[in-house]
Amino acid sequence: MSKYRNKLVSVSIASPVLVVIDMQKNFTTDAGLIQVVEREITLAVEAQTPVVIVDYKFCGDVYESLLDAAQLEVGSDLRFAVSKKDDNGAAEILGSCRRRGISLDYVRICGVNTNACVLDTTMALARQLTRSRVEVLGYACRNAFGPNDYRDFVGRNIAVLRVEPSLSMAA
Repeated sequence: MSKYRNKLVSVSIASPVLVVIDMQKNFTTDAGLIQVVEREITLAVEAQTPVVIVDYKFCGDVYESLLDAAQLEVGSDLRFAVSKKDDNGAAEILGSCRRRGISLDYVRICGVNTNACVLDTTMALARQLTRSRVEVLGYACRNAFGPNDYRDFVGRNIAVLRVEPSLSMAA
């Protein structure tokens, strides 16, 4: 018998929390973006991971197709909406998730506007969650004026995914 034994090690990989920022009719009419964000929400719901829909208070309705995809339920601890009053929604996200016991070890962010609300919220979350992984789904973000610019998304725990991962496993 070998003196080296195989040890079973349990590794817990945190479930990602999908944060959808300001996907409101007043901020975007980009049908392609809406479709990509809806797909991200659907994948999160299928995986039974948390979805947080963030809206800018008094700035119009979130697209109904996104709310339907999220399957929001009153009192849900898994999928819910929060409203923010300025570009940075980190406090509302953190407070709502913590009250519900949702781990923020892994946060995925998409929505509009890349260089305003998405940037401000991402940077604030990354500063407050220094041991967490924060991913910006660049393929599921849009800037109000001009192309997305990720130069300001700098932090040791921030990654920007610019290309949508392939959904197929074809060889």
